[in-house]
Amino acid sequence: MLSVPAGADVYLVNQKLVNQKMASQGAVRRCSSTVLKEGATFGYPIRVDVVINGQKYSTSAKQLIRRGDVVELVAELKDGRFELTQKAGQSNVLALQPIAPETRVASK
Repeated sequence: MLSVPAGADVYLVNQKLVNQKMASQGAVRRCSSTVLKEGATFGYPIRVDVVINGQKYSTSAKQLIRRGDVVELVAELKDGRFELTQKAGQSNVLALQPIAPETRVASK
């Protein structure tokens, strides 16, 4: 599950989707994968793009998951940085690895 700001674009990559924008909209996005093999760990790259107060922001990370894992992520602007983090308090959740530093892209 991924909580994002209103109007955010979310991109996922897996075996069938390459940098594919999620069709679902709203503040909470859900995705699942039934193709993961039991006992294997998979890195699920995620990118979130959004415009907040006229500024374009983008953040990316790779969430490590196993078949059956339920992970909650949050994309939000904190202290001038747009970040993708794991929701606090989750147990037995694998790491969220940064892909690139959080960035703010100036609007034109």
